[in-house]
Amino acid sequence: MNFVVALQAEACPLIDHYGLKRSSGSPFRTFENQNHRLVISGIGTIRCAAATGYLLGLLPSRNEGLVNLGIAGHGQLEKGSLFIANRVSLDSPKKSLYPPQLLKTSLPTSGLRTSHRPEEQYPEPIGYDMEAYAFCSIAHQWLTREFVQVLKIVSDTPAEPLVNFNAKEAQTLVENQVSAIDEFVHLLQGMVSELAVPSELASLSQKTRSLHHFTATQSLQLEKLFMHARSLDLPMEEMEALLNRSSNAREIIHALDQKLSPRRSLS
Repeated sequence: MNFVVALQAEACPLIDHYGLKRSSGSPFRTFENQNHRLVISGIGTIRCAAATGYLLGLLPSRNEGLVNLGIAGHGQLEKGSLFIANRVSLDSPKKSLYPPQLLKTSLPTSGLRTSHRPEEQYPEPIGYDMEAYAFCSIAHQWLTREFVQVLKIVSDTPAEPLVNFNAKEAQTLVENQVSAIDEFVHLLQGMVSELAVPSELASLSQKTRSLHHFTATQSLQLEKLFMHARSLDLPMEEMEALLNRSSNAREIIHALDQKLSPRRSLS
């Protein structure tokens, strides 16, 4: 599993729990072992976007899980609560992303708004942070969206506002939730293994994107169609022939969808 974390204090419990070691020669503080990687980004969208891009460059394939973990304010949940972000929005300009929620977990879900400065008023019953939107917007360009998740621990609330928060508490808040975080990580890793795209299909997807321009929406559509093709046992030769006959992204998506339609009816 792979993590992007803003602060060293938030990272320390994960580093200890997974036995991660510091990597040398990295532009960001990076810790890893055979199964996990963690990058400390620093606070804010620009730093988080850069760190996420850097971590994506370390991944051996697109079949990887990626989690943004950290503290966040919240307008409703109690301090210390761990939640999954099911909507990640940007304060300015106003945009939203929706990390798909396929895992069966007891953790609460909540909207999360990313702002350029700390939120002290909590105007809505949602979470507030300074990194998650940047994390998702970069990660979604490379990984299957289901593999990209945001976990936050409530650090401040209307009853216990940010002005009273001691930064040293961040480590304790994460330490208290390590078991729940680890359980979520195991569930996510299991889903990644189940939905992993075979290397030859991943190569075909990469080749297709390099030959034609795909918008973000079209890239997501192509990704889902490739996953459907795999689950419906469409031969690779038929896929390659179909892609070679298409001259642009729209034609590829339409042709592949039409090709899979009869197989969906029989499945």
